[in-house]
Amino acid sequence: MRKRFITFITAIFMMFALSSTAYAAKQPVIHVALNNEILLCPQDAQPYIDTKGNVFIPLSVAGEKLGASVEWGKNADSISVKYGSDTIKITWPKSRKNGIVKLNNVAVKTTISPVKKNKSVYVPLEFFSTLLHCQTTWDNRVYTAFVTSEKNSKNSEAPAEATVTTSEILKIKSFDGYTLTGKLDLPVNAAEVSTLVIFVPGTGPNTYDNHRLVGDKEFNYYDLFAQELGKRQVGFFRYNTRGVEMGTQPPMYDSIDMKEYRKYAPENQAKDIEIMITELKKNEALKNAKVVLLGWSEGTIIAPLVAERKNVEISSLMLSGYCNEKMQDIIEWQLSGDSSMIFYCRYFDTNFDGVISKKEYLSDPYGIVNSVLGDAKFEQLDANTDKKLTREDFAILLSDQKNKVLDAISKGDDEWLWNNYFQITSEWLSGHEELEANKDRLLKLTIPVNIFHGVYDQDVPLQGVYDIYEACRRKNKTNIKAFVFDQHDHDLNYIQYPLNNIISEGLARIFDECAKVK
Repeated sequence: MRKRFITFITAIFMMFALSSTAYAAKQPVIHVALNNEILLCPQDAQPYIDTKGNVFIPLSVAGEKLGASVEWGKNADSISVKYGSDTIKITWPKSRKNGIVKLNNVAVKTTISPVKKNKSVYVPLEFFSTLLHCQTTWDNRVYTAFVTSEKNSKNSEAPAEATVTTSEILKIKSFDGYTLTGKLDLPVNAAEVSTLVIFVPGTGPNTYDNHRLVGDKEFNYYDLFAQELGKRQVGFFRYNTRGVEMGTQPPMYDSIDMKEYRKYAPENQAKDIEIMITELKKNEALKNAKVVLLGWSEGTIIAPLVAERKNVEISSLMLSGYCNEKMQDIIEWQLSGDSSMIFYCRYFDTNFDGVISKKEYLSDPYGIVNSVLGDAKFEQLDANTDKKLTREDFAILLSDQKNKVLDAISKGDDEWLWNNYFQITSEWLSGHEELEANKDRLLKLTIPVNIFHGVYDQDVPLQGVYDIYEACRRKNKTNIKAFVFDQHDHDLNYIQYPLNNIISEGLARIFDECAKVK
């Protein structure tokens, strides 16, 4: 979603993307992101934290996901892990309570011993770093263990630009006669393309380039997608939002026709996408292409809607900045104080306890107080004067804005919303109100669905990703995978590309997963 507020506090929290309130849960569920993919563990083999605060992970599930071979001994008193050229063996002699660990037949001294429990073996987080050559991180705020193997990709520098696609501007008549405008990029010299990715954008005016100005940097948002997908021999298509054309004024460079923009509502968006797919498939190079919908933010609601309608064939969904709840719930969450805490925890919470002390605030390790917060004093933010910053403080500071936004929504005061909140209309709001939430819709889909989300997503709560994943586990659904990226925001750190020529780990994973659809 685009930035939406001009008041002091709201301008701060919409400047960055946000995450989950998992740290507020009474009995948190522990998640493991192995090479960023959330492990789907069976009910009787769930990761846990012991009474001393040590994180334990089921070895069989995690080991096999890493590509290791995990085998029990004949009498279930030992287990062996073969990983690369190494063999790790854990035994439990009858005379000993703790397991004995050997690496290539050499005893290894462990700080925390593996545990046999519920017919499974659990190993501490350090097992992966010391014996399986992985990097490990525990994020106590979202109760997630990140385990990354040596092979897994990290942020990478974008290679020098080269012409890898040919571009074409397309005009397509929609179901009601409105002319949709989009841009198609196909790999150079490709007579036929096996996969076509269609970008379904987030809320608000968007153009097929999404030309932007950030600081002194001017760029097209979609160029990165076209280039990286083109290198992977994947076609890419994006389009203007209804009622929106290319403009000349920074920073958004768009021009809006309000009469047509009022028709920008979920049902019409779905119909428009269906028409575009039908027309694109008439292209000789795309006639046999698998269609992938890449939805971002609000697009993660629209893309599954298109798939559920089954008026066109969709092969796979890629959903980033995933919305599990209805749009009204997400708007209220953004104004609840939870969203603001994501920003503050990211830049001030050095002990990862989900609370900002005055000492942490004053230490200001990233120089945020001056550069972003306008030298705000700790006391100005500590609204309930309890000498710490929590969601309650920001709920108080945002309460007036929240009441005004919800009141304008209930009254259908489009003018106030447009000028003081975001570029949405009553038609858009009522359209979303009529939709069921993704937490119900996704469970009906049988096509592959990949979800991508940053821990520091301020626009949509990370908890929704964990909730849909838990629902899939309960229903034994295996068509949905989720990838969570530490230190990533709502845009998966996209801004690193135009500013520093860096492609984030999250974005690279999306490009790679799209290329796997054949």
